[in-house]
Amino acid sequence: MSKNLKKLLICLPSDYKDNQKYSQYVEKYNEICDLFARSGFNSEVKYYNYSIFNNRLSGSCSTRDFSDYKWIRSPGHRLWYIIFKELRSSQVGSLLVEFPDPIESSYSSIRKLSPLSRALASFELLISIFTLAIFRRYIKLYLTYSDGNALLGSLLNLKPKSLLIKNPLIPQYFNYAKACSQKISDTLRLVSVANFEDWHGIDRVIEGMRAFYSSKKSDIVVRLDLIGPIEGSVYQRITHLINKYGLQQNVFIHGRLEPAEYQALLVDSHIAIGSVAMHRAGMRRDSSLKSGLYCAIGIPFIASHLDERFPEDFRYRYMVAKDESEIDIQMIINWYAGIGLNASKEMHEYALYNLTTDQLFNQVVTELEKDLR
Repeated sequence: MSKNLKKLLICLPSDYKDNQKYSQYVEKYNEICDLFARSGFNSEVKYYNYSIFNNRLSGSCSTRDFSDYKWIRSPGHRLWYIIFKELRSSQVGSLLVEFPDPIESSYSSIRKLSPLSRALASFELLISIFTLAIFRRYIKLYLTYSDGNALLGSLLNLKPKSLLIKNPLIPQYFNYAKACSQKISDTLRLVSVANFEDWHGIDRVIEGMRAFYSSKKSDIVVRLDLIGPIEGSVYQRITHLINKYGLQQNVFIHGRLEPAEYQALLVDSHIAIGSVAMHRAGMRRDSSLKSGLYCAIGIPFIASHLDERFPEDFRYRYMVAKDESEIDIQMIINWYAGIGLNASKEMHEYALYNLTTDQLFNQVVTELEKDLR
């Protein structure tokens, strides 16, 4: 490979390596790496140990690795430590700092911790913010998915280095495409795939199921499949509602499954549940991987917040109120009946032409290509 090529090192937390839990993220960054390679960069993905108590970086990656740019995915609140660590081998304007977790949701999560843990996490978050401000000359691009983080970038005078990016699809999502949409006969099959948190709003769906059955206006059975880890207070609230309303035969908690294991559940489902309570985390926009997954497979989905990857009038997304009201199941059934059996094919095609890495991360490539001119 030519020595004249700019070298980009994409740095991921070491626990992403050979860990099925993070396989979709690794595949995403491999795709990004390939995109930069096709654009004339010498790009590579490596893994770092970001532990404060371990001053060495894992694998073959070290702070002495030369690269023109380092793309750092921030693991939570320890961004300050990573930047301090990287300054030893970084040039001015060489760091691409990705802040994947919205500061709004970080703050929401911190509030739920014990007093001591809350104080420590808040301190680390504040230190990260000050680190961004103090060492901003080392930062080439500040990459974020949320309005809150973009506003933070503006306040810290990171513009025009601050880019509001959107989550692309990974290739494996296109392997599970539905042949066509199914009519609802006697059972409405709902599905949600997530690392479940409060802002996913599954309790709103269960409350909606309770209201639907209480109305006794339909003989349709509603089934909800939850795929992914549900822990702590979220698990307690969901299981409490299931037991309270006697929905044990309607709501199925599968826990973490491999993609091959939940493929059949997705293909057989009529409607997917996206994030329907993002207001609980103070977020105004959505760019989740799962909304893209549903579109690639061809499952019409429900959401509460706009996602700029889709047009506002995207007919295969049903928008619910940004509040605590129950989800109206009958309204969803009526909406689904009107979208037609070509929905799956049209959604899959939309994803292919609008939601891939090439389309959504090209703006990052364009920024770095300015240095090649």
